[in-house]
Amino acid sequence: MKLKLARITVVALTVALALSAVPAFAAVVTGPVPHDCTVSGYSLKGLEPAAARALIASVTPAATRMPLTFTAAGKTLRLAPAGMFKTDVERMLAVAYEPTTTVGFEIAPAYFVSTSLVRRWVDTVAAKAVDRKASSSRYILKNSRVTSTPYVIGRKLDRTRAYSGVRSIVVSSLAASAETTFSPVALRVIATRPSVTKANLGKVLLVDVSERRLWLYKNGRLERTFRVAVGTSDHPTPRGTFKIIGKVKNPSWTNPAPSGWGAGMPAYIGPGPSNPLGTRALYLNSPGIRIHGTSKRYSIGTAASHGCMRMLREEVEALYPLVPVGTTVYIVK
Repeated sequence: MKLKLARITVVALTVALALSAVPAFAAVVTGPVPHDCTVSGYSLKGLEPAAARALIASVTPAATRMPLTFTAAGKTLRLAPAGMFKTDVERMLAVAYEPTTTVGFEIAPAYFVSTSLVRRWVDTVAAKAVDRKASSSRYILKNSRVTSTPYVIGRKLDRTRAYSGVRSIVVSSLAASAETTFSPVALRVIATRPSVTKANLGKVLLVDVSERRLWLYKNGRLERTFRVAVGTSDHPTPRGTFKIIGKVKNPSWTNPAPSGWGAGMPAYIGPGPSNPLGTRALYLNSPGIRIHGTSKRYSIGTAASHGCMRMLREEVEALYPLVPVGTTVYIVK
């Protein structure tokens, strides 16, 4: 009768400890194990605490539980909860030292849920499967024309809730029988918006040298079209992707090639309508290349410049306030 009562006490203690699912503080034990007790059939009696701990850790069988299922962002994630369990050596050792008159009792396995292992699974398995970076809209060239890519909403696993939610169901599985199954648990996912969508995509300029036209796009849509003059075959307008790096109202002009094509021209011309740069100039990050006005209205639509893109005075003045510094400029063909 005493033996049966002792076993019931041991089992009840083990279940209570498992339900708490937290590791115990190190048992305050001294001297050899005083009782005739075993773990998985191996005797602890007479072992010093360090040796008893090592034996418990080595012979306690791993817990087995049914897989747990989680869902998030349309994905199904499975977790083997036993991989989150650790043998609660200290709890089991404490039983070996508890006062008792029982002889030859078996200490039942006790386990706790490892918070660090749960968090590792959430971070490296669940989050890796669910997380997706948001992707911003951007301008691209397609067949020498400007188009824009769609933005993509990102998603991120709510790790804080996942830590507690996953741990809670793992704790429940530890407290349940090995054959118990649990319904799938949904994990919260947070949507993340990209910084740039078509609503705030901004401006871009496209210049087609062969068509001698300039297009201004705003938020993915064509806003204005202008005719321009482009560089001659001896001084071609460069092709590629550039940026507007500066803007000047009523610019002055300094002869860039006084001993070359600028021979015979003044070294300097001050601001004014007759200035070679007209009344407005937008500077590209290509040496000497600008989008600017001109007094030579007849040159618009022709290959007449030394690489720059000329515009009618009234049109460059209309374009000037619409284009901020930093705007991308595509020059094609």
